[in-house]
Amino acid sequence: MQCLLVFMLIVLLLVCLSICEAFECEFDAENHQFKVADIIRVDQSGKGDFKTVQKAIDSIPSNNKKWIRILISPGVFREKVTIPYDKPCIFLEGAGRLLTRVEWNSHMRTCDSATLTSFPDSIVAKGIAFKNFYNVPLATRPNIKNTVKPALAARIYGDKSAFYNCAFFGLQDTLWDVQGRHYFKNCYIEGAIDFIFGSGQSIYEVSL
Repeated sequence: MQCLLVFMLIVLLLVCLSICEAFECEFDAENHQFKVADIIRVDQSGKGDFKTVQKAIDSIPSNNKKWIRILISPGVFREKVTIPYDKPCIFLEGAGRLLTRVEWNSHMRTCDSATLTSFPDSIVAKGIAFKNFYNVPLATRPNIKNTVKPALAARIYGDKSAFYNCAFFGLQDTLWDVQGRHYFKNCYIEGAIDFIFGSGQSIYEVSL
């Protein structure tokens, strides 16, 4: 009986290791850098591969193991963006947080109001602003009688996610750093009520 339990534990461990390995992005050991397998361009004018960020993400195959770079042109993208669990190894690159903005106006529950939701491991974003402007008028017109509700700019689940020169705008629950190890470098985060919260093991370096 004991031998059977040991055997089952070994099998379970091997399965776990194979699943974990499947979600590791390809690395060029010889040149000490990650390989970018494909570049997808998002441009609202139609000059790119897609007009929305979500459609670019949807085009990436499930269980992808290679880095996919999504170049997002300057502009305001009025959309809700979700990166599913089975789509790791995505690099979202905007033209700068003052030029490339993803905005939405949602105020449902905490778990589904975010402008950006990222579930998988190994996600990188650079030079993009994410904004939920539902509660924002309260900041400029405090005399308006309105109920403040959770309205997230982003919620991040996956491990090994990084954000460089990004911005997150909201009022209540701006950034839900849910779980995993995350790195925020030169990011601007704006809010008033629990505007950074969660159980993520994260580093905020030179972030405001």
